[in-house]
Amino acid sequence: MRIIPRLAATTFAIAAALGIAGVGAGDAQAQPGPFAQYHWCPGQFWDPGWGSNWDGNNCHDDHHRDIDGYNHSRDWGQPGWQGGSGPPQQPWQR
Repeated sequence: MRIIPRLAATTFAIAAALGIAGVGAGDAQAQPGPFAQYHWCPGQFWDPGWGSNWDGNNCHDDHHRDIDGYNHSRDWGQPGWQGGSGPPQQPWQR
């Protein structure tokens, strides 16, 4: 009449094996967040984790706005930057 202890031992062994197998099956499948592309335009996604968007109204890369063409006097963040807080005022704004 050793059926009950043998059944209990078998049940425990099966439960332990399934528990150990379950621990190994739980690997993380996290996806990396989107990264900031070098060139950004209004309407594209901007993740606040990338930092502040220094010009949300114009297409730009990390430092230069597209509307400035070859004029780099208003580039953002360069040493000795003499630009104002935004683009120059338009004639109707003066």
